[in-house]
Amino acid sequence: MTLDNSFHILIVEDSNSERMFIHSVINAIEFEHGDIHIQSCADGEQALSLCQQAKFDLVVSDWRMPKLTGIDLCVALKQQKQQPYVLLLTGNSQDDDLVFAMSSGADDYLSKPFAPKVLQIRVIAALRIIVSQRSLQLQQRQLQHTLNLNQTQLQSKQLELQQAAQLQQSLLPEHSFKHNNWQAHHCFMAANELAGDMMQCIAIDEQHLGFFIVDITGHGAGPAMLSFTLTQQLSPNQVDWQKTPAELMRHLNQRFVDPAEQGTFATVLIGKLNTLTGELQLSNAGHPRPMLITPHGTEEINMPSHLPIGICDSTEYRNWTGQINVQDKLMIFSDGAYEVQHQRHGMFGLQRLIKLCQAAAAEAPEQLLSQLRYYWKLWQQGEQQDDISVLLLSPLVKSASSEPKQHPHRTESNAENQALQQIPAKQITTKEQPLKKLQNAS
Repeated sequence: MTLDNSFHILIVEDSNSERMFIHSVINAIEFEHGDIHIQSCADGEQALSLCQQAKFDLVVSDWRMPKLTGIDLCVALKQQKQQPYVLLLTGNSQDDDLVFAMSSGADDYLSKPFAPKVLQIRVIAALRIIVSQRSLQLQQRQLQHTLNLNQTQLQSKQLELQQAAQLQQSLLPEHSFKHNNWQAHHCFMAANELAGDMMQCIAIDEQHLGFFIVDITGHGAGPAMLSFTLTQQLSPNQVDWQKTPAELMRHLNQRFVDPAEQGTFATVLIGKLNTLTGELQLSNAGHPRPMLITPHGTEEINMPSHLPIGICDSTEYRNWTGQINVQDKLMIFSDGAYEVQHQRHGMFGLQRLIKLCQAAAAEAPEQLLSQLRYYWKLWQQGEQQDDISVLLLSPLVKSASSEPKQHPHRTESNAENQALQQIPAKQITTKEQPLKKLQNAS
């Protein structure tokens, strides 16, 4: 895009001598911003016809003319889509005449008789205004072009993010994942389109169930791609899940690469469950310790934690071995599950999470996760602050309360869950009763 450097001027004067004089005066102008092209006519009707056929930047017109006066010409020209700058020439010098001319659409006014230099100065001033207008129009076109380009790129990026988010969702455990007499349910709440969290369950063999959860530092596409890479590295196609969780963790740590070299690391928890005996093996790389939910109480599993993945490639990871009973639930979660903040009440907190899980210990796994999801949304006041990932393993036995209970402030329908996501912060914070319940759970 370039600035037009040619200027077309139309002279409208019924007197031949005056018309030739004005033409010669304007033709003598040397304009620094481009070339001047002049055309002349004898009355307002011809001028209007010419302006409808071609674009003129400046019209220099006499006031009193037959057929169509200069004032009538001004009014007609200002109704066109492309309006030229109009300099009106007249023998009338009264203030009322000036006001009338300008109110009729003239942009400037010059009384006769005038010195040639005065006319040249007025024409140059008009052309400079036209140059400024062209420059602004060019800038607007350039800005609009840039805006259109950015919008196209943004739409493309948004589409890519949506596709990547769908891919990420497809890598999560199946909602009805079952292996022997055990089942897995999960809750996945991303802070952005893409999350740095990932988790999965793996049927290792007829007897063993494998699982892991990954949390990359940061949010967005970069951490999401890294979590995808780690997930692929833990795929049964890439690694032998007959190995212990500690061996798998060492394998993952030695292959961890921080592409941007910005100190990115990952907290990871890997586990194996013998679905027949209940033997549980875990290895922890800086991740929140899992929670065991039993009919008698809920507590963190007291197990050692080692450096996160990506800190030191020679870190020695070890196994923790324990036992899980057929009445217990094992909950693995990211730090977003207890670090989310409420503007007035502060951090959600691990103890509140433990007490809420204990209160819902007898619920079906889906109901337990549904209640937690509700309280997390309530606590965050409708704005997702951090990725929240939860993997809940439980035996395939009928819970004491197998029928999902309706929360006093919501229903369990999908429509309600979607509506809850859209509740503004002001509405959420007015729900004092559930908030008080959450405060009391701390």
